[in-house]
Amino acid sequence: MGSMSEERRSLRRFSVNDQILLEVLHSNGLRFLATLRNYSAKGVCVSLERPLSPGAPVSLRTDCLLMLGEVVWCQPIGDGYEAGIELEQMLDTNELRVLIAGMSS
Repeated sequence: MGSMSEERRSLRRFSVNDQILLEVLHSNGLRFLATLRNYSAKGVCVSLERPLSPGAPVSLRTDCLLMLGEVVWCQPIGDGYEAGIELEQMLDTNELRVLIAGMSS
């Protein structure tokens, strides 16, 4: 029998190993690099050097995406931490730039 978190997962997860910029939104803009380990349509798993508090709102940035979410869990792993983040919003930054440019003209 799988773990409870495995049983709750109904969406396919995709493994990656990409650097992202993570910002904790309620702590005066604390920003640091993290590694995106896997993702699904509703959440991501990241590896990082410092713990995150469950419930903390965060933003994650890649070259072309801005994702907003909430930390669901965080646990020590090796010499760092791993955290699960439930995604609430995903924005294509290229589309966002076009939208902002259109609003300012």
